[in-house]
Amino acid sequence: MRPPSPVPGPSSVFESSPAVLNSELYFLRKELDELKAKKKLGEKQIFSFDMICHSDEKVSQYTGLPSKHHFNILLQLILKYKIKYYAEWNVERISPEDQLLCTLVKLRLNLPLFVLSGMFGVVDSTISNIFLTYLNVIHKLLFKGMLKEIPCRELNRAAAPACFATFPNTRIVLDCTEIEVAIPSNLRTQREVYSSYKHRHTFKVLIGISTNAVITYVSDLYPGSTSDKVITKECGVLSHMTAGDLILCDKGFLISDLCAPLGVNVNIPPFLTNPQFTKNEVLATKQIARARIHVERAIGRLKNFRILDFIAPNFREHATKIVQVCACLVNLQYTLLKDNETFMSEV
Repeated sequence: MRPPSPVPGPSSVFESSPAVLNSELYFLRKELDELKAKKKLGEKQIFSFDMICHSDEKVSQYTGLPSKHHFNILLQLILKYKIKYYAEWNVERISPEDQLLCTLVKLRLNLPLFVLSGMFGVVDSTISNIFLTYLNVIHKLLFKGMLKEIPCRELNRAAAPACFATFPNTRIVLDCTEIEVAIPSNLRTQREVYSSYKHRHTFKVLIGISTNAVITYVSDLYPGSTSDKVITKECGVLSHMTAGDLILCDKGFLISDLCAPLGVNVNIPPFLTNPQFTKNEVLATKQIARARIHVERAIGRLKNFRILDFIAPNFREHATKIVQVCACLVNLQYTLLKDNETFMSEV
């Protein structure tokens, strides 16, 4: 009786199958050649600031900044800052100018990382390192450096258009906006970020502007289910107010009880308590709407940064900084006020 044949192990298979080895070697070499070709292609940077700097229109389209001059001002601020890279390894293959460009393009157009890596001739991880690094730098320079204080009502009055003549003590105009976010894996978090108003999962942020339509306050992000009142109470905006200030806001901001102890007044459009508004209520609604339109337009500009269309999972922990940086970039754009705007001081 013949003994059973031993089960072949890896060594016996390799020894008895040179054709298999040759085949594997062929495909490995082919894969290596393809990787080398991709690496060689990736080493070529096909997009730079030099390619768009001759046109302010292109600068605006790619970066959200209105001109080359504005871009260079921001770049000079950054160059004075000691940069510590997010991933703890330096990026030297791309100039600081183009690293800033890469960051602004991501904010403005929200191109995928692999598209940006092809444009700038580096791998995805380098693009991510650049973006998160420059996001942090811009946040420290523009948001923490320039949005610490809300201008007093005297300064607001000096720069207020005529539509604020009825509200001379206005300190800030408030409104909330929502930003869609990837569905969290945690069920409790899913419930918290689900917005019954938007019927999707969102983050919510409180935006405040001065009378001349400059963004002067941006809160942290809150779950989409959070009410306007709760955000106003918890975000800290009221700590900037002083007695005699006036806050203009929409009907959802039922914050009079929060502001009264501070001596701060709140003006919101009247609610319909009768079959129709009285003449005075209609007039009040129109006056508030004319003043509040500027915060809506400011939020409209904010939403022009396409990264705020949808916060992807890999950027969720950075979402607050992303929104706040985009708000600062809105402030670097040309004024929202019309050229023929009449100001309170001229009335």
